[in-house]
Amino acid sequence: MKDRDVPISLAQTVNMIGDPWTLHILKESFLGIRQFQEFQTRLGIPRQTLILRLRQLVSDQIFYKKPVQHRRLIFEYRLTPKGTDLYAMILAIWEWHKRWSEIPRNLPEQLFHVSCNHPTSPIMVCRQCANPLTADSVSLTTRLPQKKIPAPTTRRKRIVNQFQSKGVEDMVAVIVGDGWSLLVLNAIISNMTTFDSLQKALDISNNVLATRLKILMSLNLLTQTQSTIDKRVFHYETTPMGDDVYPIIVSLIQWGDRWLAGDDGPSDIIKHNQCGSIDGFVTVCSHCNDRLNMVDVRLGPTKA
Repeated sequence: MKDRDVPISLAQTVNMIGDPWTLHILKESFLGIRQFQEFQTRLGIPRQTLILRLRQLVSDQIFYKKPVQHRRLIFEYRLTPKGTDLYAMILAIWEWHKRWSEIPRNLPEQLFHVSCNHPTSPIMVCRQCANPLTADSVSLTTRLPQKKIPAPTTRRKRIVNQFQSKGVEDMVAVIVGDGWSLLVLNAIISNMTTFDSLQKALDISNNVLATRLKILMSLNLLTQTQSTIDKRVFHYETTPMGDDVYPIIVSLIQWGDRWLAGDDGPSDIIKHNQCGSIDGFVTVCSHCNDRLNMVDVRLGPTKA
């Protein structure tokens, strides 16, 4: 049995939350925003778009609506346990932007780990051996070969194009918000480096693949080199900037395994080749190496 090249959980997850506006709403929620008007003011999102995205997040059980009494009864949108479990993705996005964006967009300048009383940078490590995650230290084993990879939705192409014009400043919204781009990047990280191998692995059309490769190269996540053996063939490789997207990808895979796999469990198993563990990866503090949880991370140092 040949192992699958693309984890089903990754495709399932990007189909659920892989939308630029949804990602920005989630980011604001983790920053403490709960009310409709606050989301709209901070994001500049069209009212009807916000209504639809919040409705879908509630339907997907990532948010729940909590009634609160101010001058009148209103509803706040709060994270469910399923939503809170996306925290590893949010930390990975913050770390990527902190490292690669000249001006982080609407992100805190610093994270502060209350437990050890120090500023922190999130690091994703193996749960078993505690070594940092790298793309070349992971392999994928297929459990349920009969399951098919769901094709990413393309209904949000116009919105993705809108965010793409902002470049690296909104890179994560572009890549995670467009499922095909993320799947292509993951496939190249997994050593599928030619157009034909990508097309076969992803079952993607020529036009869609060519467009996504162009986007990824324009964001400096990929490089293209011509084969020395066959001049008609080009090889695609990730840049260091592209490699650093991998913790985001793994956080999405693991979230999908926990919440979208169903009764049969994950269709694919991630193994850390350095120690052989299949226990997965966790995000830890760069100072004390303890696991980072939402309740003990603050935006900047707390006042004495």
